[in-house]
Amino acid sequence: MREPIGTVYDQTTTSAFIAMLNTQAGDEKLKFSYMEVHPDDKYSSRQEVVIARIKDIRKENPLLSRDQAGLLSNTELTDLGFNLSKRFTQQWAECVVVGTLNLKTRKLDPNKRAISPNDTLTTPDPETLKILFSGEDFSYIPIGKIDNYMGKTSQNDVWIALKGDEVISKHLSIFGMTGSGKTNTASVILEELMPRFHRTIVFDPHDDYMRIFDYQHLFKKTNGNPECPNLSTCSVVSHIHKSNNSLKREEICHQALRLSSVFLNQDISSFFISGCQQKISTQFLDEIENEVPKIFTTPLVEQLEFFPEVAYYPDMGIDYTISMIEAMIEEDFTDAQRRMLYDYIGDNSLTGLQGVNYLNRLSDRMPTGSADPYRTGATIRAKITQARGTYERGTSIVEAKRIDELAQKICLKNSPNLPCMFVISLSNLSDNIRKLCVFAVVRYIFRKYKNIVPQGGGAISPWTPEIRRPIFFVFEEARSLIPKSHGQFDRTSDKVARSAARELAYEARGFGIGYCVVSQKPSSVDDEVVSQTNTHIIHQLKSEDDRNFVKSVTEGLEREDLALVGSLGPGRAILTGSAIKSPVLVNIRERYSIEGKPEPRHLSNRVNGSCRPYYNIKEKLQKNV
Repeated sequence: MREPIGTVYDQTTTSAFIAMLNTQAGDEKLKFSYMEVHPDDKYSSRQEVVIARIKDIRKENPLLSRDQAGLLSNTELTDLGFNLSKRFTQQWAECVVVGTLNLKTRKLDPNKRAISPNDTLTTPDPETLKILFSGEDFSYIPIGKIDNYMGKTSQNDVWIALKGDEVISKHLSIFGMTGSGKTNTASVILEELMPRFHRTIVFDPHDDYMRIFDYQHLFKKTNGNPECPNLSTCSVVSHIHKSNNSLKREEICHQALRLSSVFLNQDISSFFISGCQQKISTQFLDEIENEVPKIFTTPLVEQLEFFPEVAYYPDMGIDYTISMIEAMIEEDFTDAQRRMLYDYIGDNSLTGLQGVNYLNRLSDRMPTGSADPYRTGATIRAKITQARGTYERGTSIVEAKRIDELAQKICLKNSPNLPCMFVISLSNLSDNIRKLCVFAVVRYIFRKYKNIVPQGGGAISPWTPEIRRPIFFVFEEARSLIPKSHGQFDRTSDKVARSAARELAYEARGFGIGYCVVSQKPSSVDDEVVSQTNTHIIHQLKSEDDRNFVKSVTEGLEREDLALVGSLGPGRAILTGSAIKSPVLVNIRERYSIEGKPEPRHLSNRVNGSCRPYYNIKEKLQKNV
């Protein structure tokens, strides 16, 4: 239901105009809202409609300056007997024209007609917003509902969906200060990628995604119970539950919900508000099991925690192993040391060795005595000893894993279809080993995809498009994994991780690899990596440096938009970039899965909190009363 809210006023162009508003809606409701422009009051009979977005709201009063008018527009001047500011204050909307939408072809074209004075500005019809921002194809990823002023009668129930192909191939960035909802947003996208079976690798420094497969949060919100009885006991779940199934009935419920939500293009919660058995059919589940074998007996997510195995990887060449050792000791080898290592790292006597055995044999191969007049070999041996200590400390906590075996399991089509998401926990690793993990995994996969002949010896067996899967990397807390360069003050692990990520930024798209960077401090992430992301989800950022950085790497955001970014509340975000037709303000839905680590409650926790004695006393006093 469209509702007139203003009239076009003064000079106009095909791309911008000013409207005098007749609505009393506040600035916070109107800013960034989409509107329709109509030359007359025949709103429903038109096949084409001009779409505009309100960029800014200003208030003017002939009795006051512009600043005073804006400040006092909502102030009650009761001492004067009437509200002076409201009586004479007029609202003006600065609008940008987004384009002309053909309601029949559902296509948004550039606007070619100048907006005429006296045209009517109306709230949008919900169907118009659905055409603009909702996708009906399986490849679209719904992430939340639009935050748009709809007038007094309509409600914001339009889902915003990203073009999935744009997200996973042209790269994504998610920014927001602590508590703004950026990790929730990343979880929502991962929850949507899982049932689409896209191979995803998540680098998780703080175990935020360790329970991404567990949908208990959805059940608790719906019926206050961590399980959903009407799902777990219904005939659909009983139909697919096997006696030899490694999944619990609740996990089968989660699986069925994920798959059905994509197939039916509906929010998961709608399936069991009115009863799941009418929404999820056994025929659909049988068909999906035929298409994806073991879908109801195998988890979609695998949790990994490992120390990158130190060895010579022939597919990667000598430089790969040298960079691994450098990251472990946080020190570069000199050119002379590198030349000596080139003679020994790929030596036949080291073939088949790895870990401590490899490092010991490599150290033994270094020249000594008169064969080492400049003590280059002695220096290398000292560095290898340091690397061995790092390796032993790391592998006492987590198991070492060969990168080539891991990459083959994740990337090649002859490996099992499931799981399709691999979450690499970095929480128990030191900072430099976290970056070593990023380097080792990203560099190996990218160069196998690109079929780069390694320097310094080695041979590569190509992973052609016919045998490899498309891959999507997620870098949580990207500022700590791929930090911005600080020149001579960079640590070695910073440089090796950044070099691998930059290879993705420059060339990965052509090889079926995409990535997502998630950070609370975007100005601290490597700008080369961020600048190549084409879709941006921007939560609240109060730092002016961060907002300016975001402005420099995004298109479609103006000064007024950046000011709005500073005041967004938790869960609200601006979407812009190639995966959406036009920048839009969204209320991101809450993740269905359980948060990896609960919010700390050091004072209020009744069991272990610091205020526990007071809770105990209060409970005893209440009992006595």
